[in-house]
Amino acid sequence: MSNDQLYDRIALTGLIQDGDRIVVAVSGGPDSMGLLHALLEYRNRNQKDIALYAAHVNHHTRPGENEAESALVQRFCEQAGVPFRLFHYYFNGEENFQDEARRFRYEVFKRYAREVGANKIALAHHLDDQAETVLFKLLRGSNFIGYSGMKAQTTVGEELTIIRPLLGVTKETIIAYCDEYSVPYVLDPSNASTQYTRNKLRHWIIPKLKEIQPDAVMKMEQFRIQLEEVGYFLDEMATDHFDRLVTRSPESLSLPVRELLGLPLAIVRLVLTKAINALTDEVELSFIKQNALIDNLRNPKPNITMDLGQGYEAVKAYDTLLFRKKKEIRPYLMALDAFKQYELPNGTILTVKKVKEKLKINRNRLILCYNNSMWPLFVRSPKPGDRIKTKVGHKKLNRIFINAKIPKYQRDVWPVVTDQEDRILWVVGLEKSVDLPSDDDEHYIVIEVN
Repeated sequence: MSNDQLYDRIALTGLIQDGDRIVVAVSGGPDSMGLLHALLEYRNRNQKDIALYAAHVNHHTRPGENEAESALVQRFCEQAGVPFRLFHYYFNGEENFQDEARRFRYEVFKRYAREVGANKIALAHHLDDQAETVLFKLLRGSNFIGYSGMKAQTTVGEELTIIRPLLGVTKETIIAYCDEYSVPYVLDPSNASTQYTRNKLRHWIIPKLKEIQPDAVMKMEQFRIQLEEVGYFLDEMATDHFDRLVTRSPESLSLPVRELLGLPLAIVRLVLTKAINALTDEVELSFIKQNALIDNLRNPKPNITMDLGQGYEAVKAYDTLLFRKKKEIRPYLMALDAFKQYELPNGTILTVKKVKEKLKINRNRLILCYNNSMWPLFVRSPKPGDRIKTKVGHKKLNRIFINAKIPKYQRDVWPVVTDQEDRILWVVGLEKSVDLPSDDDEHYIVIEVN
């Protein structure tokens, strides 16, 4: 591959413009050294106003060899006039080395970018890395966009973008470029280890695929591109449906079950994922969890609760699917002993006042004749066996809740107003007792739900 072809590749990506300040992650291997050299040539030959900064991490996994890699990168940068920054990483053994080291690198690269005022971080991932990523995602499980692998450009802040200019270039091409233009590099022997899944894919699976189809990496790239195109199309459709259907509150969000089930299954999966992602980034809605949620939506049972992990749950309550943080249910009892507003543990606001004229009766208002002997009243959460006196006898509160289609998760904290002998006068907003104080008086007590 000639310089012109490589320049064409970099130019065609549209990832680099005049005025860019780019931190280049340089490990010392052929990929990152080739990237840094190509960016320098692209800048110099095309007289671009581009500032380059090299960031290198010593992982201290191979004493002596790590230091030699650092020295090689530093010498190359000094000769090329590229500012060089060395970072040190020490594995603490608490997590997977690869994952922990990757997080460390991203954090220091972003920090260095902020220090020098860079707007981009360039990584040397290439086409073979992309193939490994797609296979890795297939083994681990993901969605259309996830299966499509790494992105050529990812925004990580208002003024910072990660770019991967070599994603369309094979490893073989990069090594040939380095050899042709005498770009120094070292080969990390740990990359030959099959201890990690990615290395197994790199050294076992992809070579076997190339035996079957020499053009396997390019075929996988074609497959990945089509997945990405379909994924973005479906995601756009799902976003429209999600925005149309979702109802938000400070601590939860809900979706209508019937309308959800009327959507194509692929869209339903994405809408469910968008719902939990809009609530928290702590929960991953895996394919298995998606299937369980969809089964719950189709289940004729009116009330189903599903644990999503990390303290979150999905609650199907009749025709509503609710995503929320789990709440500890605690019984409560409050005295209504003053004429004022009361905020109940379930968020209901009750206003208690005394008036001289009897107000119009409605379901959200309880009117009692004022009688000092029955004052104060109480409001509490339901108890097992609770009943209220009606025209046809005593009715269980649970039956009242079922008839009114009150979600099961709300029933344990639904407010009931009682007298001093714990007789239920009002299941707030639902049912009033026929056994209410009816003494003639010039004043009335009014209890309202706001």
